[in-house]
Parts: sequence; C-alpha cells; structure tokens
Amino acid sequence: MTMGIGKQFKYIREKREFTIEATAQGIITTNALTQFEADEKDIPLQKLQKLLLRMGVSLRQFANISDRLSQTSRQVRDDIHALYVAGNAPKLKEWFDNHPEVAPGDEQLAFFDTC
Repeated sequence: MTMGIGKQFKYIREKREFTIEATAQGIITTNALTQFEADEKDIPLQKLQKLLLRMGVSLRQFANISDRLSQTSRQVRDDIHALYVAGNAPKLKEWFDNHPEVAPGDEQLAFFDTC
C-alpha cells in the first residue's frame, strides 16, 4: 500500500515542522488542506507549488521525495538484489548513499530528511 500525494505532503510538512495553519495561510483554507492531506480532495497544482515553496521544497524535489515515499520494501529488495547479482558495486554504493533505510515491517521507506 502506498501513500497518496496528500499524505506524502503531510509527512513532509510535519518533518519540516510547519503547522497546517502556517502552511495554508493566504494560499488555501486549512479545511481544504486538511482534506488534501487526508487524500480526500485534490488541490490545484499552482496552490500545491506555492505550499511546497513556503516549506522550501520545489515541485521537482516533491516528486523525487514522493517517489521514495511510495517505494515498497519489496521494490527495495529487488533493486538491491539486481545490483548485487550484476556485481555493480559502484551503483550499489550509490543506491545506499541515496536511499533511506526501511524499518523492519514497514512497507514505506522512511523519509530521508534531505528535502
């Protein structure tokens, strides 16, 4: 099971220690942002971009973070295994340098704290 975009946004907002009120102020209502973060309602892309920029995250960074957050532990194991079998040590090192650890039993990758 993967996180929706709204839940991924909320995860980043909380990691950046922004309140919902401070994030939404002047861009969107707190109610609309709450619904977006619960994956109950979409918001316009322009508003999403403004919200992200307020937190210091570009749309491109969000897309990259979003990809990492939605990657399952099975995909992680498959990626690592493929690199190991191919004997590609430089790529394997690069993978570990650029990916977060997976907590035992957690199907979502932990946020990498680099956004």
